[in-house]
Amino acid sequence: MGTTWSVRVPATHGGNEGLLRAAIGETLEAVEQEMSHYREDSTISRFNRRSGSTWFPVSKEFARLVMRADHVFRETNGAFDVTCAPLVDLWGFGPKSGDARVPTTADIAAAMNRTGSRHLDARAAPPALRKHIPELELNLSAIAKGHAVDRVGRMLVDRGIRDWLVEVGGELKIAGERASGVSWTIAIERPLASGRLAHTALEVEDIAVATSGDYLIFWEHEGRRFSHIIDPRTGRPVRHDTASVSVFASTCAEADAWATALLVLGAERGLELADTLGLAVSFVVRTTADQFDVKTSSAYRRRYGDR
Repeated sequence: MGTTWSVRVPATHGGNEGLLRAAIGETLEAVEQEMSHYREDSTISRFNRRSGSTWFPVSKEFARLVMRADHVFRETNGAFDVTCAPLVDLWGFGPKSGDARVPTTADIAAAMNRTGSRHLDARAAPPALRKHIPELELNLSAIAKGHAVDRVGRMLVDRGIRDWLVEVGGELKIAGERASGVSWTIAIERPLASGRLAHTALEVEDIAVATSGDYLIFWEHEGRRFSHIIDPRTGRPVRHDTASVSVFASTCAEADAWATALLVLGAERGLELADTLGLAVSFVVRTTADQFDVKTSSAYRRRYGDR
């Protein structure tokens, strides 16, 4: 997935570190083999190359993840769309990207003609996907890292490890305690491209957290910044003042998808939807180039107060 991972467990968990590290690697490799669009032999790459409209067999995990993504697509009226691969590539942020440049209106329209989750079917039994237009391609970057976190967490539980923190590319999930009577502490990052600083610190337990931001992956042209957060409804990078969104949920895949979706929507519309759906969310909004305001959903405030 082109990123890093880390797993923290108590030294007293009673297992062999080498065996545990190997098990983590095998779990992440399984996710990569299914969902990495940088691998030509992955399930997602083979599906993307397929031009037919018949059902394409996938794993249960893969089908369920696409169904979960489709749920977010429908709840947001298209603000989250895993078929936006042509747009991601067009703006210089995907595996098929060339030199970063501002595409023409015609280029954007042509790419949007190849997108849309309404052109994608997924079924659970037997698990499979089907595309309605041959050019349709998937990009699961906005949900696959969270899914990988969940998979590693389940593996740890299966091995009898009750206390852990799993992180993949900044998305994380926590179970139990860091030490006896001591909660895990996490930080929401201050959204600055110049350096990594904590914006808010929270004590948490048994929760998944994902953050989506526009401040680390971007390019500039004629004084304008273009981030990798693409609005599938317009085909263009988002332009509002919401710099990052952190979502707290029971699974990291859910948190990962909603963090991206709510960042596309922006704080105003995103807060309305988060409150309607009972999502625990923190929005960091730019007021100046290096000053920020924090807006939180009612579910977040009930759990963590006004921090």
